[in-house]
Parts: sequence; structure tokens; C-alpha cells
Amino acid sequence: MQEAVLPLPAPLIRAFAHLSPADNLPVDLGTHTLTLWAPHELIELQVGYRWHGFNGKRMREWDERMVVFAEDGGDPLALRLDEDDGPVLLS
Repeated sequence: MQEAVLPLPAPLIRAFAHLSPADNLPVDLGTHTLTLWAPHELIELQVGYRWHGFNGKRMREWDERMVVFAEDGGDPLALRLDEDDGPVLLS
């Protein structure tokens, strides 16, 4: 994959400042697991959302304003890059 820069929204930066998981952090919610991705994993874990997994090219249908930062039972959680205090979106 090509070199990538991923700007982060303010709420995610604040969360990482407090949590700063060294590795992906699974949180058992009883019925399923929420996994918060470690900061150093974010770019690689955009594969399949922002970038194609085989060729590394941008996915045309992906909204460039979104960054996936966690998954909830396998479903992505995303924040918009252009909203400082925007909602968390679940697919």
C-alpha cells in the first residue's frame, strides 16, 4: 500500500490521549465485543473501507470524510474528519 496520511477528528485525538491503547483493545459488552483500534493500526485497518485490500487504491464509494476507528461485533464505527464533535456512525 502507498504511504498514507490520515487526519484524525478532535474527539478521536482526545480519546487516544486518555486511552492510548498500545494494541487493539477488545471490550466485552456481554453479547458482543467492541474493539477500539490502536492509533498505530488505524491506517492499515482502513483497508476494505477507504482503500481496496488487493490493490491499495481508494474506494470510490467511500466518503473521504470518514475514518473507521473501531468495530462493534464486526461492524465498523466511524467518525467524520470534518466534524470536531460529530456523531459516531455505526454501519
